[in-house]
Amino acid sequence: MLKQRVHGVVDVYGGRKPSFEVLRRECSPVENLQITSQGGALSATVRSRRQLPMYPLDGYTLRWIVYGFDDLPMEKYEAPLPRLDPRQTTTVRLSYREKKPTRVQVDVLRPTGFSAVTVWWKP
Repeated sequence: MLKQRVHGVVDVYGGRKPSFEVLRRECSPVENLQITSQGGALSATVRSRRQLPMYPLDGYTLRWIVYGFDDLPMEKYEAPLPRLDPRQTTTVRLSYREKKPTRVQVDVLRPTGFSAVTVWWKP
């Protein structure tokens, strides 16, 4: 018997369908995740939603993975986010040791460990 799954956001093998990202974005309590670079230092600004679905970000974490030589992941860091009520913003400095990063992946992680939003920064 062939297993078919025509509903949902993943296929029978766990692969993400195009609707996965749409659902993740629409259900996320994070309105915006912005990465800025100033003088070689990166910072991430997280803004919680101003409209539904809005609820406090409590127990959320910021994770960043720094890619380097040959576009391989070289460093991984995590920092707890302060509790953010709806309409609040916080900024976190993203430190790393890699001399020539090729890109940085930044995620806001839910307390369950799943990513609520992902942003890529490239120099």
